[in-house]
Amino acid sequence: MMPDQIQPPMRPIIFAKSLIRCLPLLSRRLTRPRRKANVLMLHFGRCGSTAVGNLLRQHPKITWDSEILQHRKQNLLPECAITKNPKRLIRLRSLRASRSVFGFELKPLPFMHLSSAQLNMSLPHFFSYLRELKITHLIFLSRKHFLRQLVSATVAIGKNRYEALPGTEVPLNQIKINCDSTQMGGKPIRELFHCYDFISEQIREFGHSQNRMRFIELEYQRDILGSPIKAFHKICDSLQLASPQVVLKNAKVNTASIADTVRNLHEVRDALKNTQYEWMTTQDEQIPSEIDNLSQNKNNCIAA
Repeated sequence: MMPDQIQPPMRPIIFAKSLIRCLPLLSRRLTRPRRKANVLMLHFGRCGSTAVGNLLRQHPKITWDSEILQHRKQNLLPECAITKNPKRLIRLRSLRASRSVFGFELKPLPFMHLSSAQLNMSLPHFFSYLRELKITHLIFLSRKHFLRQLVSATVAIGKNRYEALPGTEVPLNQIKINCDSTQMGGKPIRELFHCYDFISEQIREFGHSQNRMRFIELEYQRDILGSPIKAFHKICDSLQLASPQVVLKNAKVNTASIADTVRNLHEVRDALKNTQYEWMTTQDEQIPSEIDNLSQNKNNCIAA
């Protein structure tokens, strides 16, 4: 994935229609319910964020605005008729929200939403900006298996398919990973994983140091892989909201093993050899219940 680039300006007729759609902003602030929480979900992509976001969007007290800056890049927001400034755009989207909880998502990576084409911020500056946004709840969706994350992103970019409906049969998509220039900002695979590691630790350190901001981390394999509804309940608990009945609208896109998906797995193994990421080339993600079963079987064998 190349660094964010902004699409060409809107055509005049689209600009006019977008401007009209923004008129309710003038009176919305007077009639909306009192804001209870401002929620920000941070992630690096391909970690179940779409599934979790679609569940949050079904909550009657939550306005979930997903990736505002991604929609800005594609000129999909009516507020783009007023401003292209990313900070002002986020502010306008927050003002437009009609429910007591407003939430959205950002990818705090130097080649994505922190890039010069988007927020144009360093990571420390970004953390200061979160206080400016008056974020009350910070959620970090993490995924320990960086290689799985990269494989999923590479498949999605190559096929231009990022989502699947439950029950949909998804064909096997074999890919080749360029270890010297991955699809994620063109970074070499080792450098990319170091970037993921460093920023993840910075997010945790920042989140745990905040007194006025509630921080929770949801890990993909533990909280999302089996059922994203588990993550949904944890977020509702953090917001002190009752969890209504919701419908899961997304399914896992890449279900095949890494060995079946990555054609040049031997090159990936060589690139990650003797690093803390080497295990990712031989171990795949498992649903927690499967891990429990494996542990139980191992214990039974030891007992026998």
